[in-house]
Amino acid sequence: MEQQKDKKQKKHSIRNWFKKFFKEEGAKLKDMTFGEKLEYIWEYYKVHIIITALVIFFTVSIIKVVYNNIKYEEIFHCAVVNSIMSGSEEDYIREGFGEYLEIDEEHDLLTFDSSYMLLWDEISYNTSDVTYTSRMKVAAALGARTIDVFVADTTYIESGAPETQFHDLSEVLPADLYAVVEPNIIYAEDENGVSRPFAINISGTHLDKEVFYQEPPCLAIVSNTQHLDAAIEFVKYTFEVEK
Repeated sequence: MEQQKDKKQKKHSIRNWFKKFFKEEGAKLKDMTFGEKLEYIWEYYKVHIIITALVIFFTVSIIKVVYNNIKYEEIFHCAVVNSIMSGSEEDYIREGFGEYLEIDEEHDLLTFDSSYMLLWDEISYNTSDVTYTSRMKVAAALGARTIDVFVADTTYIESGAPETQFHDLSEVLPADLYAVVEPNIIYAEDENGVSRPFAINISGTHLDKEVFYQEPPCLAIVSNTQHLDAAIEFVKYTFEVEK
């Protein structure tokens, strides 16, 4: 009984506070011009506005991610290192590869993520926030088996090979496709110091300079990919091999 009485008193106090607050604020704003009202609101409530905007932004982002996870199935994920793509470049490769794969656009999702930036000089590699964030993102994505293919520079291929990040292409590509790409093969040492064909130089393909700008851009298939067939098809698409 006592608790119910306290709750009623609290509700009544809160209601009165809001009533008084809006009455006083309304009186202040009543005689102001539109510009003065905006200036006053921003001056006294900018923190509240910013927090509200951030809450809305993150809420919408979470809803979007959940919606995409429900509606779409990601069938291919390419991580692009050190080559930021524009919206038009992403559209070019997503639409082109999607058409090549003949995907169901209502349900299938192709991802090309070019947010990975790694600075290779020793100081930047150890101190740069951008590089650190990208390294952590790579580690998390590999652990979650999110990434299927890397398009990166040779430095990344050489650093990732000893960590067993990539497939030996001679073991996973069909023989006829391997014969096509063999002149472009890039070798790197594995964890045992053995030189293996871990990547393909895709300079001169229709994606070079149209989408990717590394010198040269190198394509590697991730060793724990969940979509090996799609990764192989991406190699075919890159070299314009008919299905």
